[in-house]
Amino acid sequence: MKVVDNGEKIADARGILWDLDNTLYPLTPNFSNHFNARLADVAREWGVDLPHAELVALAEKSMRDYGYSGRIFIERFGFDRAALHHRIHEVADETLLSGTAELADHLEHLTLDHAIITHGSYDWACRVLNHIGLDRWFPAHRIHALETFDFHRKSESRRPFEQGLKSLGLNGCQVMMVEDTLHNLKVPHEMGMTTVLVTQGELPPRDLPGYVDIVCDDALAFVKMVRALKEGLS
Repeated sequence: MKVVDNGEKIADARGILWDLDNTLYPLTPNFSNHFNARLADVAREWGVDLPHAELVALAEKSMRDYGYSGRIFIERFGFDRAALHHRIHEVADETLLSGTAELADHLEHLTLDHAIITHGSYDWACRVLNHIGLDRWFPAHRIHALETFDFHRKSESRRPFEQGLKSLGLNGCQVMMVEDTLHNLKVPHEMGMTTVLVTQGELPPRDLPGYVDIVCDDALAFVKMVRALKEGLS
């Protein structure tokens, strides 16, 4: 675990912006396989006459190469980006995901406000939060999905973070941004936020860029640390 400033930034924080997928809960190979299979189903539904297994392989390659399973489908088959975004999240099954009651218990004891910034769809975020038992900390106006910030990517634009901060009524120096994708932390760090990389048990890069302030195994480890620091100062 890496922590800057002896935890001072954490202790002073008043809110948290969270990524959703593979941050508030872990993605598993089983779910990734399911998601790619559903993407192949959608492609065939939309008229692509290729074997299902070949379409799954394309989704896997797209994820490896671009970090987004649908990109090759948009570029090769001309799928509308927004339509694919909504359709794939409609057919994905959130009940395959698992949360932890312990995370909810620790969130209960934090006097912080929370918001979501996700590249998933709004409907998907609502379904997932409900399924993993965290919906009570994320009211509707604090769930920010890719379509609600006009498909601006977190790695390239301040727009998603500005929207999230506005919903919290806070400025960057009062907020922590928790995310599993390294390059998505560069912009919030530039905006003054304390940045937290969640690794889901994987080893972080040996040479972490300076825009990463904190590294934790998962959301539970991070929230436990925040709670311990804040209670230690009270």
